[in-house]
Amino acid sequence: MCECGMSDGFEPVSVLKGYVKDSRDAAERVCKEDKYSLKSQNEATDKEVNALKAVIKIIKDRNLEAEFSEERVEERVEELER
Repeated sequence: MCECGMSDGFEPVSVLKGYVKDSRDAAERVCKEDKYSLKSQNEATDKEVNALKAVIKIIKDRNLEAEFSEERVEERVEELER
């Protein structure tokens, strides 16, 4: 969105927050669909971590640190990678 110049009219922070929530919900769905098997948990974790790392990159690239806590996102990544 931002890279294509499509951020006009969109609040980047609200879009990012929605994306974080959606990635967490999607990870939960993947786990539920496969009855929380180890494989589904690993897949869900990988997808959520990748989404969160993309969010961190956008926060840094667009200088949104004052509006969106990069630290909280990084803490979630660390939690998932344990």
